[in-house]
Amino acid sequence: MNNHLASFLNQLRIFITTFVVVLSITSCNNAIKNKEEFANTNEKDSILDYINLGSNKALSKSDRLLLLNKAFKLAQQIKEDTIRIKRLTKLQWLYSQMNDSTNFRVTNKQAYNLALKLEDTYRLSLNYWDLGVYLERIDVQDSAFYYLSKAQKNLILLNETKRAGFITYDMARIQSKVKDYSGSEINTIKAIELLKPLNENLMLYRCYNLLGVLSKDIGEYEQSFQYYKDAEKYLKKINTPQLLQYELHNNVGVTYLEQGDLEQAVKQFKKIIKFDSVYHKWPATYARALNNYANSIYKNNTNVNVPSLINRAIQIRDSLDDKSALAGSYLNLAKYHLFNKDSLNALEPLLFAKQFAEESSNNERLLESLGMLAQIDKINAARYSQRYINLNDSLTHAERILRNKFARIRFETDEVVAENKLLVREKQLWAGIAIAIILLFTATYVIINQRIKNQKLRFIQAQQKSDEKIFSLMLSEKQKLEEGKKIEQKRISEELHDGILGKMLGARMILTGLNKKVDSEAITVRADAISALKDVESEVRLISHELSHAAYKDMHNFIRSITELLENTTTTSNISHTFNYDNEFTWDNLSGEIKINLYRIIQESVQNAIKHAQCKTINLDFSVQKNDLQVIISDDGVGFDLNNTKRNGIGMLNLKSRVNRLNGEWTIDSKIGEGTSVRLLIPITYFSEEKHNFDMLSQQTKD
Repeated sequence: MNNHLASFLNQLRIFITTFVVVLSITSCNNAIKNKEEFANTNEKDSILDYINLGSNKALSKSDRLLLLNKAFKLAQQIKEDTIRIKRLTKLQWLYSQMNDSTNFRVTNKQAYNLALKLEDTYRLSLNYWDLGVYLERIDVQDSAFYYLSKAQKNLILLNETKRAGFITYDMARIQSKVKDYSGSEINTIKAIELLKPLNENLMLYRCYNLLGVLSKDIGEYEQSFQYYKDAEKYLKKINTPQLLQYELHNNVGVTYLEQGDLEQAVKQFKKIIKFDSVYHKWPATYARALNNYANSIYKNNTNVNVPSLINRAIQIRDSLDDKSALAGSYLNLAKYHLFNKDSLNALEPLLFAKQFAEESSNNERLLESLGMLAQIDKINAARYSQRYINLNDSLTHAERILRNKFARIRFETDEVVAENKLLVREKQLWAGIAIAIILLFTATYVIINQRIKNQKLRFIQAQQKSDEKIFSLMLSEKQKLEEGKKIEQKRISEELHDGILGKMLGARMILTGLNKKVDSEAITVRADAISALKDVESEVRLISHELSHAAYKDMHNFIRSITELLENTTTTSNISHTFNYDNEFTWDNLSGEIKINLYRIIQESVQNAIKHAQCKTINLDFSVQKNDLQVIISDDGVGFDLNNTKRNGIGMLNLKSRVNRLNGEWTIDSKIGEGTSVRLLIPITYFSEEKHNFDMLSQQTKD
C-alpha cells in the first residue's frame, strides 16, 4: 500500500513539473512573439513616419535624405515581402525626385527583384515607371521610353487605365523632345482616350497643351490654337494654381510669335508679366514670359527699352541658376542687337549664350548660337561654321536613331507578351488562352460558315441569272416563231381569200349558169371549171403541207436550241458531234425548268469535254423511258480515274445542283483512255403542269 502511494506521488510530481515547464516555455514564446509583432508594427510605423517626413519639401535636401536613408535601413529589416516592396516603391520614387541616383538605383533594383519573386505585375510596372522617369531626367531618352513602354503595356493588361494614361503621356513628352512628332501625337491621343472616361481633367489639360505645342512645332498654327482652347476648357474644371494658366498663356503667345502675329503675342505675354505676384511665386515662369515679351516687341518696332527687359530676365534666371534658360535670354539679346544691325554689341551676348548652352547641354541653343557667331565673328567664322555643321549632323543623326528606337519599341510586342506570360498568374494565363482559343474557333466557325452561305447565295444567284437569260432567249425565240406564224397565217388568209376563194366563186358561178345547158360548149366549159377546181384542190393541198411543216418546226423549238448549242460549241473547237432524239416526242412541251437546267447541264458538260477530255467526238442522246427523261452525254476523250478525282469542283457542283433541282439522278462513268459518259435520269413534267411563268420570274428578279 505504501509502495503504491509513493509511486503515485512520484508520478504526480513529474506531471506537475512537466506542466509548469511547458507552460513557462509557451508563455515565453507568446511573449517573444508578441514582442516581435509589436516591434514589427513599430518598425512599419517608423518607416512610414520617416518617409512622410522625408517627403516634406520644406526641409533641406540633406535633412530629407537623412530621413529617407533611415527609412531605407528599417525597410531592410521587414520580413514580409509584400510590405517591404511597398516601402521600397515609395522610397525609390522619392530618391528619383531628389536626383539621388545612387540610392534610387539600389531601391529600384531591390523592388524589381521582389516584384519578380512575388510575381507582382503591378509593382513591377511601377518599378519600370519610376526607372523610366529617372532615366528621362538624366537624359537617357531611349532607355526611358523603353521602360515606360513596358510599364504601360503591363498596366493596360491589368486594367490600370489611369496610370497607363499617365505613362502614355510621359512617353509622348519624350518623343516630342527628339522631334518624333507623329509618334508623340499618336501617344498623346491614346493618353486622352484612356483618361477622358475617368475625368482626369488635369492630365487632359496637359495632353491637349502638348498637342498644341506639337502642332506649333510643325507649323500647323490654327490646329495648335484649337488644342490650346481644348486645354483651357479642362483647366477651368480643376482647382489648380494660376501657374498652369500662365504657362498656357505663354505657349499661346509663343505660337502667335512664330506665326508672325506680334500684336496677339504681346497680349498673351502681358497677361503674365503685369502681375508682380507671378514674379514672387513663380519667378521662372515670369522670366520666360518677360523674355518672350521682349522678343515680340522689338520685332514690332515699339519704343520700349528691350535690353532692360531682357537683362531683368537674365537677372532672374541667374538667381535661379538656370543656365539653359540663360542661354535663351542671351540669344534674345544678341538677336535684338542684330535686328538693329549692331553686330558689335551682339557678339558678347552670343558668347555668353554659347557658354551657358554648353554648360547646360542645351544643344538647341548651342546650335543657334554657333550659327549666329559664324555670321558676325568673321575671324572665327570658319571654326564656328565647322562646329555648327558637326553638331547639327550629330544631333540629326542622334534624333533619327532615337526615333527609330522608339518605333521598334512600339512594335516589338513579342518580347512584351513573353514577359507578361512570366508575370501573370498561371490561372489567369490559362484562362486567357482558353478564352482566346474559344473566341478564335468561334470566329473561325462564323467566318467559314458565313463564307459558305455567301458562296451558296452567289451560286444560286448566278444560276438564277443564267436561267433568266435562257428563259429570255426561249421567250424571244418563241416570240419570233409567233410572229412568223402570224405572218404565215396572214399570207395563207390572203391566198385563200384572193386566190382559192376567187377561183371557187368563179367556178361556182360558171357551173350555176351551165346547170340547164347540155350542149357541147357547156360540156367544155364544165370541164374547164372542173379543171379549175382541181387546181384549187392542189393549192389547198400545198397550203396544208406548208402548215404541217410550220407545225413541225414549232414542235422542235427546244431541239433546235440544243442543236445550235452543239454546233456553235463544237465548230469553234474542230470537234464533231452527234445528237439523237425521238422525233415522235413533243420536246417543246417539257417544263421550262427542265429545259433551262438541261440546257445548262449540256452546255457545262460539252465545255468540260472540250477543255479537259481532248476528244474528237461528242455524243448526245435523248430518250424517254416511261415517265423519265434519260440524257446521255459521252465523248471519246482521254477519260480520268474516278477514284483520284475531286468531285467538289464548281462544274460538278453546278451539275449536281441542277439535277437535284429537277429531282433527278446522275452518274459518271469514265476510264483512262476510254472517254467519259454522263447519264441523267430526270422525271418528266410538262409545261402545262407548271405554275411558273415569265411574270412570276420577273417578280422574283425584282425581289
